[in-house]
Amino acid sequence: MISMEMDNQGTRDRTALTVAAETDLSTRLEFSSQSSRFQSAAILTISNTQILLYLGTGDGTILLLSWNPLNSSPMPSSANANGVGSSNSLNTSDDIVLLGSKNLGPHAIEAICTLQESNKVAALAGSFIFLFDVYLMESVNQLIFTKGASAMAKRMISPNMKISDERVSGFDLAAGLPRKGVSGSELRSGLQRRLSGEPSSWSTGHSFVQKIGVFGRTSKRSLLAPDLAKERMGNAGNKRVRNAQWAVAVGKRLFLCEILSTGTDSKMKEVIRHKQSSMVMNEFGLSGNMKVKELPGIEGVLTMAWLDNSIIVGTVNGYSVISIADGLSTPVFLLPDSSSPPLLKCIPRDAEVLLLVDGVGIVVNGAGQPTAGSLLFKYHPNSVGQSGSYVVVAKHGKLELYHKGTGFRVQSISLATTGHSIIADENGGNFVVVATELKVSCLQQVSIEEQLKELLRKKSYDEAVYLAEECINRGEEEHAKERLAFVHAQAGFLLLFDLQFQKAVDHFLQSEVMQPSEIFPFIMPDPNRWSPLVPRNRYWGLHPPPRPLEEVVENGLSTIQREALLKKAGVATGPFTVGETMLPSSSSRSILLELAIQNIIRYLKASRNKDLAPLMKEGVDTLLMYLYRVLGLTEEMEQLASSENSCVVWGSRI
Repeated sequence: MISMEMDNQGTRDRTALTVAAETDLSTRLEFSSQSSRFQSAAILTISNTQILLYLGTGDGTILLLSWNPLNSSPMPSSANANGVGSSNSLNTSDDIVLLGSKNLGPHAIEAICTLQESNKVAALAGSFIFLFDVYLMESVNQLIFTKGASAMAKRMISPNMKISDERVSGFDLAAGLPRKGVSGSELRSGLQRRLSGEPSSWSTGHSFVQKIGVFGRTSKRSLLAPDLAKERMGNAGNKRVRNAQWAVAVGKRLFLCEILSTGTDSKMKEVIRHKQSSMVMNEFGLSGNMKVKELPGIEGVLTMAWLDNSIIVGTVNGYSVISIADGLSTPVFLLPDSSSPPLLKCIPRDAEVLLLVDGVGIVVNGAGQPTAGSLLFKYHPNSVGQSGSYVVVAKHGKLELYHKGTGFRVQSISLATTGHSIIADENGGNFVVVATELKVSCLQQVSIEEQLKELLRKKSYDEAVYLAEECINRGEEEHAKERLAFVHAQAGFLLLFDLQFQKAVDHFLQSEVMQPSEIFPFIMPDPNRWSPLVPRNRYWGLHPPPRPLEEVVENGLSTIQREALLKKAGVATGPFTVGETMLPSSSSRSILLELAIQNIIRYLKASRNKDLAPLMKEGVDTLLMYLYRVLGLTEEMEQLASSENSCVVWGSRI
């Protein structure tokens, strides 16, 4: 009896992200101390050819870089036996261009939030929120009402969120317009009382910050008062233009902020920024106003995420959910006394939020209820990101990807040797940026097709099927069902040549694109009556050309023998695990050949139930009868002959 085992699932390591460009800013700028190292990062996709990177340093400087992903050639990391890749061999890229910088003061930039709807960027530094344009070309506005700010988060809308539910009630007045009849001295004294925590003397029911200018510097533009009740619609059709919304935690208060977007100006500005080379950059106009709603919060917020109509905050004591409707908070998880700092990552496409409890990632919905199994990380990460179905974690220059559905670690990349790592990703995670010390690495998502190919090459068939099925469940791609059938067919052929005949046919039967004629060359050599029916499509070309089953078995056994010899020599073997004394023999050949024929019969019998063309039916029935005869299955031959069939024998029908 043959002794042969195969890893059913195979290795789960694969390339889901690949490093496309890198740069070390220490070669371009003078950094005086360790305080100049990166503390925060954000990414903003302007177009297919321009992605803006915002990096916040420890000395209060915002750096603006531009990256053109179309000019970058993705360079997959080389992987060792453990599937761990390294980007150390990647040269510094000229595709990342430093556009400029702006200093916000002496304090570290703790967080950056891109507000693409209003073409603005918000930054947290020195317990204040600063607002500036996406290209750092205009003056910076300091939001004075945010004194004491400890965290902020942009509102993320899940795909299932109804437009009617997106509106936040309570934005009653434009924050850029002082209340009529309030004097300047009254504004200043009221502001001082408010910032010091004293109650305001006004009792109109509105938050004080809705009555005063929220910008540290006012301008004619900020005093415009649009009709807040007017529903804003886009110019093209009825596509709604969303306003930029984000939340700021200030002591025991929570401010919901919104900038009314008015679209973009038609003006284009050409700016020469880097090495005397001209770059065309969009200068977006902003003529809207800002609104603020105050809610009761939780003191000591260190991290937060705003998903749909819920805000999840994290403190040293644990996580809580705050409703934006009434400000009521509900505890979610309590953290142990010795726990690592809280960390959150919003995953809007799945309407979920990832909560970190030391080295464990807990996935919850907007109500704080767990929705999936926990993710077990090897360490408590510095930062967390998302790329498609993967959760991305980073620490000390090392990047790891975990599949959110299965919890498996699928990739590990070493980007730097040491240092605090910051992850920034766009919504969806097609692009991910990792900043460590002074090094910036830009990564691109590998296409689903390339990931599937890699899984099939590594014989991780179940994982490949799972990945293809996931695309169908999400409904994100038009040809997802066809691709799943493609994967089943390709997996079947690979298993067939690996002598896993039962599993091969199991995959064949699940493939809607698989044609019975693709099996004909394994039974009867070309040319024959049905050769014109055999498609020349070899899928992704991962398996050898079709050949008679006798040759398939012979070559497969030779592979087993070769693997056994390599194992004895101490060389790493392929997917087969064989005993030291296991060598091909005539008995093993006959057993495997009979097993192959039995499973091919199973496939042909199932194919008879399909709606086939006459010539295809003829080939299926005739070759089925032939295989019955090879195995001496007289009863099955009689049953087929007595039933309605399309068998051909010497040009005549049975």
